[in-house]
Amino acid sequence: MVSHGGHGTVIKAAAAGVLQLVIPLGRDQPNNGARVVAAGIGLRLKPSAKPTAIAAGVRRLLDEPSFTQRARHLAGPIRGDAQSTAVVTELENPARPVDDHART
Repeated sequence: MVSHGGHGTVIKAAAAGVLQLVIPLGRDQPNNGARVVAAGIGLRLKPSAKPTAIAAGVRRLLDEPSFTQRARHLAGPIRGDAQSTAVVTELENPARPVDDHART
């Protein structure tokens, strides 16, 4: 996937195990692109990248198996976190008061 690297786009692609070529335009996008690179699931180019550089980036993603391996490996845990209700359950349960007498 070639995108600007917005958080929603990056995380949904990562959860699907899709390789990413990020061309950030601003805000959080450069940081998201750096994380894609650090995770080994894609590449980041400058906004001024020429079509030939974009094509070379896509070709590299498709030709180097390590990107696909990392993307598939990372997708499972991301999907698992997204499907988990642990945070919701924790937030819905009111905090129990601490019984000072129980601490000894």
